[in-house]
Amino acid sequence: MIQKEGAYADIFIFLPSRDPPLFCFTPPPLRGMIGGMKTIEKELFLTIEYPLERLGISRPLFLDIETTGLSPERSRVYLAGCLFPHTSECWGFRQWLTESPFEERRLLEQVSAFCRDFTGLVHFNGDRFDLPYLQKRCEEQGVSSPFLSLPSFDIYRNVRACRNLCALPNVKQKTVEHFLGIDREDRYSGGQLIAVYHRFVQTGDRELQRLLLLHNEEDVLGMPRLLPMLLYPEFLSNPPIGMPRLLAGPGMEAEGGTQRLVRETELLLSFPLEIRLPRPFSFHLGGWYASAREDSLRLRIPLQAGELRYYLPNYRDYYYLPEEDMAIHKSVAAYVDKDYRKKATPDTCYTKKSGVFLPLPPGMEPHTPETGSASPSEPVFRERRSGPGFLLCKDSLPGSLPFWKAYLAALCRSV
Repeated sequence: MIQKEGAYADIFIFLPSRDPPLFCFTPPPLRGMIGGMKTIEKELFLTIEYPLERLGISRPLFLDIETTGLSPERSRVYLAGCLFPHTSECWGFRQWLTESPFEERRLLEQVSAFCRDFTGLVHFNGDRFDLPYLQKRCEEQGVSSPFLSLPSFDIYRNVRACRNLCALPNVKQKTVEHFLGIDREDRYSGGQLIAVYHRFVQTGDRELQRLLLLHNEEDVLGMPRLLPMLLYPEFLSNPPIGMPRLLAGPGMEAEGGTQRLVRETELLLSFPLEIRLPRPFSFHLGGWYASAREDSLRLRIPLQAGELRYYLPNYRDYYYLPEEDMAIHKSVAAYVDKDYRKKATPDTCYTKKSGVFLPLPPGMEPHTPETGSASPSEPVFRERRSGPGFLLCKDSLPGSLPFWKAYLAALCRSV
């Protein structure tokens, strides 16, 4: 066989038994049977607005693959791309493109060997697709695989947690890029490119090759640009905030001459942010409203004025007084006529308090070491025993910084 240099060559078969020798042209459908593999290398200058050391990988390799299907048993890898930092701004970029399905083994060998020079992989949904897929194809092709043994960081899994907080319709890479204001030239999905690849194998068309490489390149280059998105999940566990400043609340003059009714039923706080958000976010949750942009977050909290109950522990040690609608300890109840008292139950073992109350977000427990706010002696009030909790508002702003971190995290998780 004689193959011309290029993406796909015409094939000529030499038949020595004929005199003179006969050269036969091979039709286009057979072009893809003898294609080779292209390797593309570039150096790029990128500014990443996120400290790479926070990924926990000293020498990360950003990796993405394109395949002819979702099942590794019935499809193949035809393109792999990777990005790796040389310095803080200079990056290396490499792609491997098979010009024939028969070159998959060669691609897997080269990508596997290349990955071993790094201490971990960074990917988008690679835990669920790319890495298990590569592992299975390596097993099928008899190639030693590093893909499941290397430490890895899945951007998708970390961003998925803040989907509701950032009001994302889904967590596809292009959707997250759109939220961050990242533009693309590529307009294809991975699934749409399968047919493009098959046409490329048959024809060797350079425009089809450009479309394949462009999609993979923008997927790979998009990953480090997505890293600032990892700032948002922090609001679900340990919000990067400082101690709040009280803008409006009970017993103080609100900004702009706000009416007294508003001042008595709302608390308006401003939190400094320890980070700078790439894009703002906001949410409503019941009467709560939060809005964060750049380096600050404002939180509006609906206060509740009136009378609430404090449910006492160890109800067996108490008696309930129906006339007073309250419980007292049995040592005191001994002096109350038996006709005016009855043994307390979990639902009747309470005292009552009037005032202005701060609501606790769903799922927040104020008396834990993490919240460090309300001391164990500070009671949590409720309208009913299984209802949401409230803290009594006092003269100063309630809570410490750990309390407000736990408070905001509980709110964000409930969105």
